[in-house]
Amino acid sequence: MTEQQEQAGTPSVSRDLVTRWADRWHYPELLALLSRTDHETELGPDVLADAIADGLARPVDVPEHAARMLIERGEFAAAREMPGWTETEAATEAAVAEAKARLGRRLDRLTRRAVRAGLTDRPPDGLESLVEIRSIDADANLDRWEDHLKIAEKRRVADLEDRLTAALEEEGWAEAGSDTPGPARDDWEQSVRNCRA
Repeated sequence: MTEQQEQAGTPSVSRDLVTRWADRWHYPELLALLSRTDHETELGPDVLADAIADGLARPVDVPEHAARMLIERGEFAAAREMPGWTETEAATEAAVAEAKARLGRRLDRLTRRAVRAGLTDRPPDGLESLVEIRSIDADANLDRWEDHLKIAEKRRVADLEDRLTAALEEEGWAEAGSDTPGPARDDWEQSVRNCRA
């Protein structure tokens, strides 16, 4: 128990006690919590109670079901740390491979969009290693980069709009081969807008 907890009267739970608890697999959220927190991190009673409450709300009868729940949530490191994890190793590794492939496809799409938008920021590093641990963290990092990309795309669209407006305001329409520039100009403007979208 830390000195602050003793003074505040807050009970503390030893992390070692929880990690050695043989029935911890009944509580997948607890396994996920242990997996994603540092070994020196103090686990307060409220955090542990929430993690255990998840297991009480959705009871797990066999370790394979707990592993399946962790895999479905993308908590791959926690699934690997399951007691008796060798039985679920193939399923976990298949899910990791699928998550990496999905992440790779999304990253490729976003990278192509970034090139078109002129975004100079590079995608976040270490996404594949994050997927190995917890896929939601990799997705969150990529989401933040996509937010930057959306801003760059809006800037690019605004720039194209400015350039289009400037081109439309020029006086050279009659010289483009049409005595009545109105319809030609409207068609050209619509074509440019369609390409921009």
